[in-house]
Amino acid sequence: MSHPQYHVDHPLWSRFLRWSTIRPKRRERTNSISSPVLTLDSDKDRTRELESLNDYEHTPLPDPQTFIRLVTLLPGKFEDDVRVQIHHETLRPRSGGKSRRMTLAEVRKDMPAGWEAFQTIIDNRYFFRNQQMGKIQWQHPDPNFHTDKYEVPPKDDGIVPKYETVSYVWGNPQKSAIIIVDGPEGPTKLRVTQSLIRALRYLRYPEESRILWIDAICLNQSDYAELNRQVPRMHDIYKLAYKGTAWLGREDVGSTHALTTLQYLGDQVVAESETGLLFSSPDAEKEKWFDPDFELPYSQDTWNAILTLLQRPWFNRLWVVQEIQPGAMVQCGHDTIPLSAFTEAIYCLYSKARLPTDLRRYLEQATGTLARLPGLCFTRLLYRASTFKGCLDPRDKIYGLLGLAPRKIAASMVVDYGESNTAADVYAMVLLNHAKLTQRLEHFHNCFGGGKFTQNAPSWVPDWFSDIPGETYLPPQFAAATSRAHFSSSNSKNETGTPDTLRVRGVRCGVVSHVTGHLPPRLDSWEAIRRVRRWQPDDLDTSTYGPTGESMRKAYAITLICNALKEREPDWILSSAEEWEKQEHDQALFGEQAKPQDVTGVQASGKIRSDVSDALQCCGDRLFFRTYEGYMGLAPADTQVGDVTAFFLGCSTPLVLRPSKHSPGHFSIVGECFVHGLHDAIALLGPLPQPWTGIAAWVEGDRRCLRFLNTETHEVTKEDPRLEPLVGWERIDKDVDGDDPILYDFFKHKESGQIINYDPRLEPDKLEAKGVVLDWFSLV
Repeated sequence: MSHPQYHVDHPLWSRFLRWSTIRPKRRERTNSISSPVLTLDSDKDRTRELESLNDYEHTPLPDPQTFIRLVTLLPGKFEDDVRVQIHHETLRPRSGGKSRRMTLAEVRKDMPAGWEAFQTIIDNRYFFRNQQMGKIQWQHPDPNFHTDKYEVPPKDDGIVPKYETVSYVWGNPQKSAIIIVDGPEGPTKLRVTQSLIRALRYLRYPEESRILWIDAICLNQSDYAELNRQVPRMHDIYKLAYKGTAWLGREDVGSTHALTTLQYLGDQVVAESETGLLFSSPDAEKEKWFDPDFELPYSQDTWNAILTLLQRPWFNRLWVVQEIQPGAMVQCGHDTIPLSAFTEAIYCLYSKARLPTDLRRYLEQATGTLARLPGLCFTRLLYRASTFKGCLDPRDKIYGLLGLAPRKIAASMVVDYGESNTAADVYAMVLLNHAKLTQRLEHFHNCFGGGKFTQNAPSWVPDWFSDIPGETYLPPQFAAATSRAHFSSSNSKNETGTPDTLRVRGVRCGVVSHVTGHLPPRLDSWEAIRRVRRWQPDDLDTSTYGPTGESMRKAYAITLICNALKEREPDWILSSAEEWEKQEHDQALFGEQAKPQDVTGVQASGKIRSDVSDALQCCGDRLFFRTYEGYMGLAPADTQVGDVTAFFLGCSTPLVLRPSKHSPGHFSIVGECFVHGLHDAIALLGPLPQPWTGIAAWVEGDRRCLRFLNTETHEVTKEDPRLEPLVGWERIDKDVDGDDPILYDFFKHKESGQIINYDPRLEPDKLEAKGVVLDWFSLV
């Protein structure tokens, strides 16, 4: 497949999405049915009479694995008491069997020469691109190819029961409002939050009932046994709904303007589901608006309206990630637009090279809520959907995403809201279960000290509740290539019920000999530039970097930007290593242009360069360090002299470890680090021979995998030129899904037929035969 110019979702970039039309504002009608239950003369009398009703008690579900509760929202005027009926229903999938719609792969088999087929991210609609002209269209280029073969079937076909879902923010947990539940024995009262009753007033129709699934009403929040069985079903509950509404809150002048603006922008762009590449929509009136370098003609009032909308609490709530589905509407007050148009507009904005101050971080938060990618692996799902998202129960950082989790991973997780099952227990369970299933250790990014719910747990237990130090994950380094993890957990438990020790096998690389001051996150860009300038090594232009044989200047340049350069990641629009190494501009982070290093009066000459901004993002909440063995890198802010750098088999990123003062061979995790010279399994296999170089290639499910580029012939291969030919095994291609690790390679045993996701030539015995010294690290 050819690659259009603009890629947008990179650790240092972004991406995607598109569709439909703005709905007119719903006008309140004056007619409504009168309440047969209560007629109240004043607010005081109304409150007194409502309080006199008996409390509603949930009737137990016959089988929480089969049944769900639904709410019938009865009609009424806006100011009327909110009245509902609650009933049980069996949740069944759509009838009619498997869809007759052709898969994208099947459509692609019959494409005419010069055409490509893609699928949109949000609504799964197919579109077609003429490679020569670059234009896309909704219709198949072969006029004899019937639309029934590729059009999206109606969603409401065969859904039983037919209901809608509501995604909203609980807000203040105090249940100070009352709704009336009409039941066979008369009305009762159910206490709810002000946030919910406000949403119900806006969602209620004046003359028609509306059947809804609402978590605060349909789940018995005090029945842990029911919650343990219903929570894993929530994704299906939302997925099988006839319609959905993302309720953002009441409307105001700014929200109406923001939604109208986003609706129009969303209609101009379309994004495809495999890579998130943005295109100009076939229906676009503004064909250049999709371009990341095109500046949108928005006034400051428009930018402010969009920013204010994205600052609403809904975008910071974790549970909404699995609550939104294709076909949903976004609603503020009575204003609504399709979720598809809203989402593609957000991703189009996020892709822009230039944006108003503060908007990007709110766009990033919104994209984490709205993102949908096929085959998204669990590690990336947790980062995209959970990072910086709020929830009341820290265990919900995991439980709130199980509905979106890959099938095997989700099946391995046990939902337990019992008081004895702590957040640390849940987080440890996730790391261990995921490691057993994938044979990788991918979650150490979330290991850092000081977490509120993991402070008494071992350092290897990730903390998904606290905000992650640093702005982003470090770009992939492939320190252990596609090896599998070798680990075991101790039988002894600490006070949280988590195993005391995790033993892992890996390579000890160095001891920290020098650290700088750290760069606090989210500083003013010019202040951040001044501080990074102070990191410059004294031997920048006078020595050679031992681990790779490069000049110290080039090694330092690569380190500051974590190798996020064009040569390393050719799929993205990035600076070349040669250009970045020069630093010949007033925003230089090192070199002659950066002196004097402690300057206090740097004058900004316009906006910060994108490559400088990317480097500052890599350096945020980190420091520069060197080791006695000659390595340099970026490490967590609390790294100290005497800490150890190491990497583990089955773990792509090196770690900073702190040796125990009392137990030799025992270490606590300080955090992930970037170490130039440990990339591409150099410590295991030695440097790549000329003319080969390693590149980070974008692959399915928002992954980056190591590929090898011959710089003379431009051949790109999965096969590592340093490894001997396979014996007894053969490399195979296999469809990848979310249960597969980030970094994978598939091999099949010629005799037994066994398929593995790691390279058998990187097993410990094979590595030790090459002279690699492997150690066991006891992580505590």
